[in-house]
Amino acid sequence: MPTTWDAIYLGTVGFDIDPTEGNQTSENAALLVGQTFGSVSDPLLRNIVSVGTEDNRGFAGVLDTNRGTGNSDKLLYDIGNGPQAVTFEGGAVYQATINFTDGTSTSSIVVLVQDESGNLFFTPARTEGPLSQAYSQKPIQSLTVDSLVQDFGNLSTDRSAGNFVTCFLAGTMIATPDGPRPVEEIVAGDLVNTQDNGPQVVRWSGSRRIERMADNLKPVRIHAGALGVGLPARDLLVSQQHRVLVRSKIARRMFGADEVLVAAKHLLALPGVEIAEDVAHPVYCHLLFDDHQLVLSNGAVTESLFTGPEALKGVSEAARREILTIFPQLAKTGAAVEAQRPARPLITGRLGRKLAERHLSNDRPLVSIN
Repeated sequence: MPTTWDAIYLGTVGFDIDPTEGNQTSENAALLVGQTFGSVSDPLLRNIVSVGTEDNRGFAGVLDTNRGTGNSDKLLYDIGNGPQAVTFEGGAVYQATINFTDGTSTSSIVVLVQDESGNLFFTPARTEGPLSQAYSQKPIQSLTVDSLVQDFGNLSTDRSAGNFVTCFLAGTMIATPDGPRPVEEIVAGDLVNTQDNGPQVVRWSGSRRIERMADNLKPVRIHAGALGVGLPARDLLVSQQHRVLVRSKIARRMFGADEVLVAAKHLLALPGVEIAEDVAHPVYCHLLFDDHQLVLSNGAVTESLFTGPEALKGVSEAARREILTIFPQLAKTGAAVEAQRPARPLITGRLGRKLAERHLSNDRPLVSIN
């Protein structure tokens, strides 16, 4: 299954970063030093795209620059001309200056990769760190390549997916034993109704106001009835990465499970699901339980904050410290995966979009009663 993450499309350059086959070196990597991508009038924040990886040969979990013969490793993306699957050319590690739209900047290690069509991408970091936090929390205006750090051309496919904000917008009504309550009023110690386990205690709640929005921080609006009859009961606003429940025969045929969870952004092909361009400063709210739970939000079934390996990147550093105080096991290497198991299978990337497309082509609701 391809690994998918957000990247920034930088355009094309007039040379191949890896002109010579037979090794893992990107011989022309140094030619990018001194180049600047993005500007005030054409900021990079407009060029965030979802990139998938298809690892067909060579080292497992790695796109190989030494392509040789046979089926090659590929980058999968859509930069405006429809879905593309293009052979991976190569990449390199650089020291770069990243300039943000608020006038601040940071110097950081970055990984830039190219495909055989010449398209160049700024990839997210592999793990949590200054770059991944900045990439998910501030819109990027431009990037200047300062120096070459390493010309080893292979690329690990396991990377941070960019922004991982998994939350509701303020105003969302959450089902509780005392009736629906606005999510922003729910605090630690309150009870919330869950799909699988009845009323459960909220262990932590938090919120985050987005002042300056990159495209990947804009919320998704799911209009009333877009998921099925009466679902949601009224318009529901969530972050792009927030997963909603899909229950259908199509899901069973594709994944062997009647119920699966799909990120809202992968449902955008469906009528009634759209980017909420009219929300200028969304306030994202999080609810965390002992276990990953399904809750009723404006009548639709959606997920709680999931403490998987990437989820905590979507909260502030102060919130992260607070969560780790409550759940200290999450601070241990690998414990985030073990601490919570997903309430339903998590469907990502192309498969999530394919699921939506099949429901659309078959004129079937995402949530079926039977």
